[in-house]
Amino acid sequence: MTLWIASITPADLHDIVAMGIELSLHEGEPPPDLTIDGLAEVMFSSHPLVFGKIARIGDVPAGYALWTVGYTMQYGKPLLEVVDLYVRPDFRRNGLARALLRTMAGVAQERGYRFLTVKTYNGNAEANAFYPACGGTLDRTNVYDFGLNAMAALLAEPRENSDPIA
Repeated sequence: MTLWIASITPADLHDIVAMGIELSLHEGEPPPDLTIDGLAEVMFSSHPLVFGKIARIGDVPAGYALWTVGYTMQYGKPLLEVVDLYVRPDFRRNGLARALLRTMAGVAQERGYRFLTVKTYNGNAEANAFYPACGGTLDRTNVYDFGLNAMAALLAEPRENSDPIA
């Protein structure tokens, strides 16, 4: 079968949502609050926030990669942040994840980005072995998530007049 990787189109969103749910379950998480309409809004609006590629083996959706654009003050350049990279179990160990990652590197290079980053769950042993095997290194940063409750608590704190909410 032939592998092809292409930009995600609105017609692909059903498959991307299905694979996104599979990824969450693979990581031991509950299914995400992910919908076709929600994904379409962030991918295909006049100011998209998320971009992606879908991988197919023949006509079968086999994996995908989603990314967003970040920025690094240290280098004064944009960077490509891989949000998700997923390959369905039946298609693993055949180079598909590496092909998707290589595609992400090509996008970053083509657009003049300084580098690409990938975040993984600590417990995702496959991913945490895969990325170093592809040449990735752990950086020095820690990532702190502020969910809805943490954001609400911050917003509930008293503010000074000189501390407006932008």
